[in-house]
Amino acid sequence: MTPSKSAPTGKDASSSKTVPTSTVTPGSLSTPKTLVIERALVTLIDDNKVPATEAGMLMEVPVKEGHSGEKNALVAQIDNRSTLAKQKIAEAEELAAQAHAANDAEVEVAESAILVSQEEWEQSKRIRASTPQAVPESQLRKDFFTTKKR
Repeated sequence: MTPSKSAPTGKDASSSKTVPTSTVTPGSLSTPKTLVIERALVTLIDDNKVPATEAGMLMEVPVKEGHSGEKNALVAQIDNRSTLAKQKIAEAEELAAQAHAANDAEVEVAESAILVSQEEWEQSKRIRASTPQAVPESQLRKDFFTTKKR
């Protein structure tokens, strides 16, 4: 079996390339030989683009050039340390918000404040009923306003 040489392909041809080949002659072992092709055009048979959903620096490329990959296999790993840190922060904030929402202390304080305000309004009304000049009308309106639930 002898290697064949490729004919020049015109002005689109690239510079000369060295291609390893092997030649088998009867009665000898297979030994690697080198074939020099003066001008040849090398093109890809399959040129598959693998888009990423996010831009970033590649941290790992487990698939090597020329190897086949399985469907849904990891081809390259983009640096996601920043995203993971943001995710942990968001999870911690969620836990803090849940703890804050579960704490009824603020609700109890607000309900108690409403009760105090209602009692102050009632007291202002009683004082005004006995001595009208002791509690101005504006104070009575303020006391009434603070009794409203928000």
